[in-house]
Amino acid sequence: MNKIKHMNKTLLFLLLPGLLISCKPTPPSGDNGEIVPLTSECLLKNSDLYMKYPYKIKVQDSIMCIWDLHGGDRFYHLYSYPELQFITSFAVNGRGPEEYISTGGFCMDEQHIYVFDTSRARLSIFRKDSLMQQRISPARIIDYPQAGIPILNFCRTDQGFALLNFDGPERIAFIDTCGHLLNKKYEIPWGNTAKNKAYPTMTASLWNSYLDYNPDNHLLVLVTQNGELLEIHNLASDSSRFIVGKGGEPDFLSDKNGLLVGKIKGYQDVQVGKKAIYTLFSGTDHQEELKKMMKGQPTPDGGNLFLVYDLDGKLIRKFLLDHYTNGIDVHEDSNILYTVSSSEENAVNKYRLPL
Repeated sequence: MNKIKHMNKTLLFLLLPGLLISCKPTPPSGDNGEIVPLTSECLLKNSDLYMKYPYKIKVQDSIMCIWDLHGGDRFYHLYSYPELQFITSFAVNGRGPEEYISTGGFCMDEQHIYVFDTSRARLSIFRKDSLMQQRISPARIIDYPQAGIPILNFCRTDQGFALLNFDGPERIAFIDTCGHLLNKKYEIPWGNTAKNKAYPTMTASLWNSYLDYNPDNHLLVLVTQNGELLEIHNLASDSSRFIVGKGGEPDFLSDKNGLLVGKIKGYQDVQVGKKAIYTLFSGTDHQEELKKMMKGQPTPDGGNLFLVYDLDGKLIRKFLLDHYTNGIDVHEDSNILYTVSSSEENAVNKYRLPL
């Protein structure tokens, strides 16, 4: 689920995408495109977290886990929920046998938390009950083929995990939980940006995506961090669908100085639910952002548009969050949205969704 993404942020205006192109945009939502504003309840402030870059969040049962992308001493932090009492931090930042150079996010199930060391293709499995007792060593460490490096993002699947990387034409590697590569699928849907195959070293920066999977409907969904493209792959029927929004496919645009400048910042997170596909979107114009940076003005990080699609990829609801945020966690049964932000004083927030 990113090391390259944030290297990409440093090279933002050299590598990023987004020439607006004449693709059919996703139809407007059923409410004629109305954007509904949402007001949050602050759960934790940035001053409460002691993290460098709080980036993604999951709330499950009685715990809340936050990923600190740039990790100080440790990358992940556990809190009790709803008490919001700090429990422990784990995944030590370092180069030792049980340490992590960089991580690509995390997944949780009822008993475990799964973490990938992105630069070593190594999966660590932590037991929740051990972490609750502040025992932070992983219960199991599994090494995978080095061809899977680097892992930009990953998610849990029925047979193991789906990894995003750009080693070869197919960019999704399916692996089991024993260290084996099962198969690779899904080439980049170049479409109207086929000319960008001429920039192979920039492919990962251009097409880096977030991904998520839901075992109930067998949908694996990818959303591009640049431009506005949503991919829906049904693993049961082996069918695929591609939805291009107004931001277009990831692409390059040359400005008057000859630089390759990305047009817009795209999706910032995705979650596949039982009923719908939930995304966090930015839409920030990189050229306008560059102008602000040149003037020393602050620029937002993450996104503040919460877009809801049906399971076929039709945009059905749009919400405007009162904070820019980096990560989302949707609870369909209670219509609650949890968010985490790296650049706002209110770091962890809770929204009630009128769905």
